[in-house]
Amino acid sequence: MYSAFAELNIPLIGGKQNIPLVRSLSVDLAVRYERYSDFGAATKPKGGLNYRMNRWLALRGSYNEGFRAPNIAQLFSGTIQRTNVGSNDPYRGPVTALISDTSGAIKNLRNGNDQLKPEETTSRTYGVVVEVPFIKGLSFTVDYYKIRQTDAIGIIDFADQLTIDRDLLVAETRRQVAAGTPIGSVNLAGKGNPNVTRFPVSQDDRDRFAAFNGTAVAANQRGAIGALDFVNAEYVNAASRNIEGFDIATEYRTPQFRLGRFTLKTDATYTKKFEVQNSRGGTFSNQRWRDGLPLWRGNASVRWDRDQLSVGALGRFVGRFQNTSAVNDQAAASGFTADYISSSRFLIVDSWWTFNAFASYRFKKESAALGGALRDTTLRFGLNNVLGEEPPVADSQYGFNSGLHNARGRSWYVEATKRF
Repeated sequence: MYSAFAELNIPLIGGKQNIPLVRSLSVDLAVRYERYSDFGAATKPKGGLNYRMNRWLALRGSYNEGFRAPNIAQLFSGTIQRTNVGSNDPYRGPVTALISDTSGAIKNLRNGNDQLKPEETTSRTYGVVVEVPFIKGLSFTVDYYKIRQTDAIGIIDFADQLTIDRDLLVAETRRQVAAGTPIGSVNLAGKGNPNVTRFPVSQDDRDRFAAFNGTAVAANQRGAIGALDFVNAEYVNAASRNIEGFDIATEYRTPQFRLGRFTLKTDATYTKKFEVQNSRGGTFSNQRWRDGLPLWRGNASVRWDRDQLSVGALGRFVGRFQNTSAVNDQAAASGFTADYISSSRFLIVDSWWTFNAFASYRFKKESAALGGALRDTTLRFGLNNVLGEEPPVADSQYGFNSGLHNARGRSWYVEATKRF
């Protein structure tokens, strides 16, 4: 793989032009070329516009195209098997009312896919920057982003796989009945979701479907199908993703006091939309607040600097989200609105706060410490996860969501940096 990148910044208007309501206006243009041995080549442009009306207000916007090849894990990861307890078969459940079809334990397999294609991305951002008048050093930024991905790489979750299977089986039943096939002779073998594997139809299955169809109106009758064996949830190129959200940040740098200077920063990301179309022409399913996609994520930090000494702390926040591969009967009573709790009552993975701290000292070039050996050297001591917070429990290979959380616990480090 090799790539090339070029960027150009063009200042169109500056302060010397004395144009009313325009302090500055500039354009950023860039282009990237990438070539992969397995996935071909791509050329992607980027453009941005930066407009500052006066000292305290600025607007910005950008357009960007992207290209991402699948990684090794997505291509070649081995099969991971889980068991989804309390699983409902949306096709058989209303027919048989068996515990195995309404709250059974079903195997869920996840694995890589060596047939994946690269994903393409188009994104737009619009933002505003406010440097608060009369309070030097205080600024706010808000950016809205909108991303459209095609051939996006992801995993269709367990519940959605079963929903797709139900819809295909219902449609095929209606097609065969409309063609003149008696409901008892409908053959659904191989007509459902190929990622859902079922046992062969037994005589008990036929009897239960016949009893159900004998009391159901024609539009609600269903062809017989076997019980669930397992669901395969491999990585796939979903047809598209639509993602929208906001990035919000605040920074305040105090004046230089005798005691030093403080810098306070906060930044947060809010996910407004995250929807996935699993097949071309299909409907979009909402993935917002699901499986590692919390509504809110953010950081907050404070830093104190005086001469060569710096001390700081950083807090990181990851919000709650649903874990769709596990069902929690208590989730409906967790206090969240119906928008966030599905009828399957997914497990709620708790929010997570962690705090890091550090202290550093920079020796000047003329320092005589240790005979001058520490000249232009910075010593830093840090403590990560100060409170020793454990990651919230999730249904995953490690017992927590490794993409958002970690189990390293409290740890410390010492770092020395010297400039020559």
